[in-house]
Amino acid sequence: MPQRIFPVRNIALKDFLRTFEETTGLTVCLYDFEERAKASRALSVDSSSFLHKSPYCAFVKSTKPSYAICFKTDQEGLGAAVRSGRVFIKRCHAGLDEIVLPVVSRGKYLGCILAGQVFFSVPSAARKRRIIAHLKTLGLDGNKASSFIENARVVSKKGLANASNLLKLLAHFIIEAESKEEWEKELNSLRTGMKSGRGKFLAAGVANLKNARMKNIVDASVKELETAPPEKVTLGFAAKSAGLSKYYYTRVFKAQKGMSFRDYQNTLKIKRAGALMKDPGLNLSEIAYRCGYRDLSSFSRAFFRKTGSYPGVYRKVNFS
Repeated sequence: MPQRIFPVRNIALKDFLRTFEETTGLTVCLYDFEERAKASRALSVDSSSFLHKSPYCAFVKSTKPSYAICFKTDQEGLGAAVRSGRVFIKRCHAGLDEIVLPVVSRGKYLGCILAGQVFFSVPSAARKRRIIAHLKTLGLDGNKASSFIENARVVSKKGLANASNLLKLLAHFIIEAESKEEWEKELNSLRTGMKSGRGKFLAAGVANLKNARMKNIVDASVKELETAPPEKVTLGFAAKSAGLSKYYYTRVFKAQKGMSFRDYQNTLKIKRAGALMKDPGLNLSEIAYRCGYRDLSSFSRAFFRKTGSYPGVYRKVNFS
């Protein structure tokens, strides 16, 4: 019985993954995205899918006993990655190495990316004999096994990790991008970059994609803060909505917005106060309270620091 996978219909995403595989030598599988794909136009699907499809892998799965072991090791790898919340390196019973990356957005598990189906190093003669002997007990032809092992791709651990980090950031970016056009444009740009240079692209791609993802996260949290009640305009609320720690969120926020979160917090309060001043039925003390200030004095000082004018004077000049 086939395992659940994420079939890909969108041309930009499909082309990106194909180019990624050709450039890095890694085979990509995406698991547990099926339900999300059904609910998202950006992740629309059809019969085309990415599987464990390296020639050696397909050969190993050609007998029922061997396939059963493959299925078990895949599930163990997925389980270990999900439980730990971190990248998990697994080796299948046929010797192939693979990285399992859990995709988590704002504390919610969305799926896993598997990248690899390679050897981290050329198998020694002794290791090759052990693998072949094992596969023969599962009903597989020893000579064919030897040929597939000889022709299997070899990728260093460093190369595998760098490529997988890019895929992880890509997955988050696709999920969190606000518009189809935005992520399709980014995918096409990344695909073009991959074709022009492998090593430099992967390093630059990770940095660029991480920045794009952080921008989406911060923008989404700011959007929530704009309409949140005063008691929720806090660092704790913002960090939680972004799925980040308070410390990391403050760093990311400043990098994206060019100001500290505290400065933004005060700016938002003063902005709200200015809007409330238009209502002649509200006195300054009530406005201060509604904007999250404990008393009129602290509100007046904060308002003066931001506008260069005290609340009463500002209201008289602008709304009288």
